[in-house]
This record gives sequence, C-alpha cells and structure tokens, in this order.
Amino acid sequence: MVPALYIGRFQPFHNGHLDALKQIFAREEKVIIAIGSSNVSDTPENPYTALKRNAFIRGALAEFIEYSGRYTIIEIPDINNNERWPAHVEELVKKSVGDFGAVYTGSPLTKALFSQYSSHSVIDLKKNLEVSATEVRFKILNKEDWKAFVPKNVAIEVEKNLAPRDL
Repeated sequence: MVPALYIGRFQPFHNGHLDALKQIFAREEKVIIAIGSSNVSDTPENPYTALKRNAFIRGALAEFIEYSGRYTIIEIPDINNNERWPAHVEELVKKSVGDFGAVYTGSPLTKALFSQYSSHSVIDLKKNLEVSATEVRFKILNKEDWKAFVPKNVAIEVEKNLAPRDL
C-alpha cells in the first residue's frame, strides 16, 4: 500500500492541519507530510524554518499514539512555478520515500495544480475548523490570544522562539 500525500506550509501547524491529518489517517494507513516552501523562512508570511515546522508537526502528533510510525515528514522547497510544481513535488517525494497515492488537500490551488498537472488523484479535505495560519500569525504578532488555535505542543514550541519582548 502506497502512502498518501499531505502538503502544506504549516506556518505554523494549527488545529485545522491536525484535523486534516485525522481525516487522512482515518482513511489511509501511511501519510507523507510534505513541508512546502521549506527553503523560505524569516519572513512575515513564512516565519518558521522547515526544522521548526517539522518539530511543530511531530509535537502535535506525539499526543496520538495511534499515528506513531504511520507518517514521514519531508521537505519541499519552493520553485515559484505553479505549472512545474506538481512534478517537482512528485520528484522530491519519490526521491525521499518512494511512490505515493492520493494527494489530500484543503487548498484550492493545490487541488487545481495537481488535478491539472499530475496523474495522482486529489481528495478534498473537509474544513471542520475555521482557522488559518495567517490568522494565527497575525494573533501572535499582535499579542492576541492565539494558543487556542494550535495544538498544545505547538504553542509550547512557538513560545520558545518568541523573544521576551514578543510575549
């Protein structure tokens, strides 16, 4: 059985991402979690490094013993070319872990690109939670309540990286 693919920037990993993974794990035995734009960090839209995003995901999933050993996390650097992006993702996934099956996404752009430029089936994820990483980043930056939007272990990791002036 080939694993499914779930790709996102996870800037930061939030409860919506966790809900999406729960949906995928309910249907798939194995999941490849691809950190998109892994080469971009330290910007307002992409503040966290790929290493930190990997830690967010691992920390969030650590609370779910049933997911242990069922996922692999890889990095996908951005190439800023929508037409070539699905092939770029396919190539890097195959180099890292081998073949994969369905692509799960809640992103209209990811769905459109993989539907148009890839032979992989694309499965829409139900958006059960109204949360976005943009909103979480805004709340962190403006010192608003943001912890309720992310898994507990992600909140701990984010706080570790905030300078005292940011808390």
